[in-house]
Amino acid sequence: MKREGHGDLKFSKTAAIIISCFFICSVLVSNASAESGILWTFETNRPVTAQPIVADINNDSHLEVVICSKDGNVSVLDALDGSIIWQFYTGVSIVSAPALDDVDEDGKNEIIISGQAYVEDISNDLNRTYVLNCEDGTVVWACGYGSAFSPIVANLNDDNHLEVILDEGTVLCGYNGTYLMSLDSNSSHAIGNIDEDDNFEVVQRASGGNLTALHGENGTVIWTTIVGQIQGWDTGWYLQIGNIDNDAGLEVVSAAFGYIYALNCEDGTPVWSQSYQISLTTTPVFGNLDGDSTIEIVVSAADGNIYVLNGEDGSLAWKYKREGSCTSPPALLDINGDSILDVLVGSGSDSILYGFDGKDGALLYSFMAPQTSTSQSTVYYYTPNEDYVTSPGLGDVDSDGDVDAVVGTYACKIYALDLSGASRLVGPFQSLIQYGPALVFLGLIGVVLVNMQIRKRKAKKQGFVR
Repeated sequence: MKREGHGDLKFSKTAAIIISCFFICSVLVSNASAESGILWTFETNRPVTAQPIVADINNDSHLEVVICSKDGNVSVLDALDGSIIWQFYTGVSIVSAPALDDVDEDGKNEIIISGQAYVEDISNDLNRTYVLNCEDGTVVWACGYGSAFSPIVANLNDDNHLEVILDEGTVLCGYNGTYLMSLDSNSSHAIGNIDEDDNFEVVQRASGGNLTALHGENGTVIWTTIVGQIQGWDTGWYLQIGNIDNDAGLEVVSAAFGYIYALNCEDGTPVWSQSYQISLTTTPVFGNLDGDSTIEIVVSAADGNIYVLNGEDGSLAWKYKREGSCTSPPALLDINGDSILDVLVGSGSDSILYGFDGKDGALLYSFMAPQTSTSQSTVYYYTPNEDYVTSPGLGDVDSDGDVDAVVGTYACKIYALDLSGASRLVGPFQSLIQYGPALVFLGLIGVVLVNMQIRKRKAKKQGFVR
């Protein structure tokens, strides 16, 4: 015997299932912002390759974020919500992070930006370095020298005045931008007091394939190491100075022709070399990553690996292989709360910000930046094989007592990230966030249609519908 109302029960169950499914979707979507760890976003007109700076730049007891873009704009944002405080258009393409220091000796920091006009949308040969007032972006001084690398600010000659050093070797007076001297260089520099006197020295890759240490006050040569004569090395672009082996002096670390090597800063003699058959794509970073008494060296390589080396001999502590290249400098911070430094680094080819345990390289964190942008410039400048994520700027962006990260992308987007949440936004869940609102809308339509069908069947049974 046929059960009365069985058809209605079927439709009621169907409606209940649909309602439940889309209720779950709506809950997930409503929580997506918190789950993703995205605190706020900001969009530029051109790709961003320069590391954002997170600091209280105007002494108002609140953090700001400094963004430099290939569109030539310098944007200072409120760190809490990403709103614009001020912007300044330089007219040059800025591809590296600015410096922050009090170069004009007024007791307040200035933003030092350097750029060149050979990139993409600017057709002239303009080069520029600007020093901007942090409070409102007004120009303190500007000059016609420019650099693709970040400017370095240091007191080279112990005269109580700061100098600005550009990557091609130009040294400018920090107070007013006047030209002081030129170093024989075509690469980045590392600066430190390498001979324990009262002055800073400059270690650089010089013309002719050598590494050279110079007196900061006048550019005269202290020592030269013919790198090509040491195990067949060719010279490398990226240098860093620090005490990596717990002795009494400093060392300089670089890489070339497959080797990573360390030299004594005092006289340029070799300390160690290791053949990893890689080339560096960023400046090495030093830090204690395993909680012992020694320093580790973190390098990003063109083969896509992150290498962590023991400072005393260059031996491998651990490495992590990622897809594609790695062209963002690593940043060091404690991600997992164990009071030991971990590694946070952006990618050059997969749009992911990675966090690794400093002790063993275990993956602690990941954030996949969406690979699309609403910026019209993206159509021309953004391509799938340029899924670049910058080195992160670090600071307590949301004022909750924890360190957050701000990164830029080649897709013309800036992301402020709560590091405790963004690891959950990877893969399929991100598709839910992208399409969730449409799914909820379609679900509601489905519920209405099912309900109408139930009413229609009831009416038909009662004889009102044929």
